[in-house]
Order: sequence, then structure tokens, then C-alpha cells
Amino acid sequence: MAERVVFAGLVGVGFPIVLVASVLVAAAVFPGVASGSYGWLGLLDTVWGYGPWVAVLIAWPLLRALRIRPAWAAAALASICLHGLWTMDSPGMNLIVLGGVIAYPLAVVGTAGRAHWSVRAGVAVVIVAIYLA
Repeated sequence: MAERVVFAGLVGVGFPIVLVASVLVAAAVFPGVASGSYGWLGLLDTVWGYGPWVAVLIAWPLLRALRIRPAWAAAALASICLHGLWTMDSPGMNLIVLGGVIAYPLAVVGTAGRAHWSVRAGVAVVIVAIYLA
């Protein structure tokens, strides 16, 4: 279980890095896309809104390849948690970029097949608290 949580944390770290890198590549290849007063940061802001939902499509096969089961449930729960983290009042850039380090391990713990009901309830309480914050 511990190695699955660590793998999920690494997946959570990797997504923002891949997103920023893809925006930088898109801005370099298509300079007109990143025009405007904010340049590539404006493009990043536009793309970032779709991040949690695109992450489900990418995370599902990736988590499955890392032998995290059920991968679809962990990916879906992590995206819900990411959405809550990113839509907080003032989450700060660190929380936005490193939100996956919180969301993916939390989702893996909450969706583990052998998790006790109290662990699942605790994960649900944390996610609800994120939305209420």
C-alpha cells in the first residue's frame, strides 16, 4: 500500500510539470497562441482550468500501469479533489502546482480495496473540507 501511495504522489507531481512543459512547447511552436499581455502565462491560465478533467483521462491508464487498483476510481476521486484545491478562495501557487501530491495519494488511500470504512470516511471528510475551505 505504501509504495502505491508514493507512486500516486509521483503521478501528482508529474502532471503540473507536463502541463507547464506542454504550454511552453506550444508557445514556442505557435507564437501567436501565446500572444497578449501575459504571453505563455495567459495560455497556461486558460489550459489550467481543464487540468483536473484531462488528468482523469491521463491518470487512469498511468495509475493502472503502476498497479494501483481501482485506477478509474482513484483517478476520478483525485480529479474531484484537485478541482476543490484549485478553486479555493486563494490557494496560492504552491498549492496549485503541488495539489496532485495531496490529491492522488489521498485518492489511492480512499479507494483502496482493503481500506476500512473509517479510512474512506476520513478521506471523504478531508475532500469535503477542501471544498468548504
